[in-house]
Amino acid sequence: MVSGISVEEAQRRLQLLERKKQLEAREKLIKYLPHKYAYKLYHFQQEFIEATEKYCFATCANQIGKSTAQHLKWVTMSTDTELRDKLWPVRKPSLFMFLYPDRKTILREWKTKILPYVMPQGPYKDHPIYGWEAEMDGKWLNAIHWNSGTTTNFATYNQDVHSLQSSSPNVIFCDEELAWHLFPELNLRLASPFLGFTQFNMVATPTKGQVEVKDIMDGRAMNGPQTRIIRASMYDCIKYADGSPSPWTEEKIKAIEATLTPKQIELRVHGQFIMADGLKYPTWDRNKHIIPYRTLPKNWQYVAGIDYGSGNGTSEGHPSAISIIAHNPDYSKFVNVMMWRGDGIDTTCEDVILQYISMTRKLDRPVSRAFYDWASKDLHTHAIRLGLSVEKANKDSAHGESTFNALLKNDSFHVMQKEDDEHPEKLAREMEGLTQDAPKRKAKDDLIDSNKYILSSLPVKLNIKVHEDYVPPKAKLIKNSRTIYDDDPDLFGDLTDELEEEIDEWNEFYGN
Repeated sequence: MVSGISVEEAQRRLQLLERKKQLEAREKLIKYLPHKYAYKLYHFQQEFIEATEKYCFATCANQIGKSTAQHLKWVTMSTDTELRDKLWPVRKPSLFMFLYPDRKTILREWKTKILPYVMPQGPYKDHPIYGWEAEMDGKWLNAIHWNSGTTTNFATYNQDVHSLQSSSPNVIFCDEELAWHLFPELNLRLASPFLGFTQFNMVATPTKGQVEVKDIMDGRAMNGPQTRIIRASMYDCIKYADGSPSPWTEEKIKAIEATLTPKQIELRVHGQFIMADGLKYPTWDRNKHIIPYRTLPKNWQYVAGIDYGSGNGTSEGHPSAISIIAHNPDYSKFVNVMMWRGDGIDTTCEDVILQYISMTRKLDRPVSRAFYDWASKDLHTHAIRLGLSVEKANKDSAHGESTFNALLKNDSFHVMQKEDDEHPEKLAREMEGLTQDAPKRKAKDDLIDSNKYILSSLPVKLNIKVHEDYVPPKAKLIKNSRTIYDDDPDLFGDLTDELEEEIDEWNEFYGN
């Protein structure tokens, strides 16, 4: 007996006291180091956090913790000494970059998610490794300076890309879908050999319809061993990575689906890439309209479209583009046999004409007509000097778009793909990414225009497809006039030969 209690009871109480201390310590760790102890992870979150490929993309359903996964990865990379020694054995990282769509989103995420639920707190706020200090610009968050020696700068997608050029971060984090024109510059920031390990991360529910993102998620771009693609739906989150059940259930997900359209279900529930609404060429289908190269009939003619661009396809304007289309004798079938877009090339009008001549020399017959953008008078001048005949294209945009879409819908326009020719893919990406509201100055439509100049300027014959049992109105009238009598000859009483002759006469009048 010890103070009136048995030894067994004393041991039990000591065990309870020890357990209480452990729980209190655990609660403090959860409270003060939430990034390490507060979360049970879904499988996709664990995969994203542990991924060390140079490029890591995750497209996810709504409300399943995609941003949380990125916040946890960021804090872990900033504070985990064992991980930092593994990734950066020689030179520790000095700069990370975190990008959001705008400053209001940064502030909202910081106040409602990152600060209360991810950042080290209490005694760990000033810890030599976990400690940090926020740098504010008024109410806006500019940076986090970690005691580990790494700074995280916060920037926005609407920030001028040139203002990012002085940065050389080891790791970039993008929350929500990046405005893809920024990617080349951001990717260049990771290229320095002095940085050691570098990584680009992006988590998003892809709503912008950017064809570049679709290409990545579908494996047509950046599909090498240094890229990790993660897809996560709500159904993937019914269990945690350790196999235990989560708050998500199939019944809850089905209830959410009942409030959404099929397209919204694909996007919001399954996290699938959904192409933007309002495409200018919704009838385009790369699987149907791009065909293998083949020899065309000899009675088909070649026609060219030349779109002179004053820039090189970067921030300095549109690149030049040329298309050569073959058409059948009655202008009802069209096949693009060759095209070119001068990406990254500053071209003069003379350069474009010389490129056009080079392309035509590869054809098995001469080009019968060539249409050009008549806004470029110099191009016409250079063509004439070289003995070429070029005509002003019909630039009626509405007419060109409707004609192009009608031909696509009726399988009357195709693109021939030669081996190792990258230009059909360029056209496909233009078609899949051009929206109705795209500003002309920024629209990626150069190859489209070179094709459209041809289709707008020729007497295109649209062979409208109809259902097999479709009957034109006049023929239907004749058929009905006969059917009534054939089905029930007594309907009108005793018809005389004279009446039958009159019916035949009327039928002839209707063109039978």
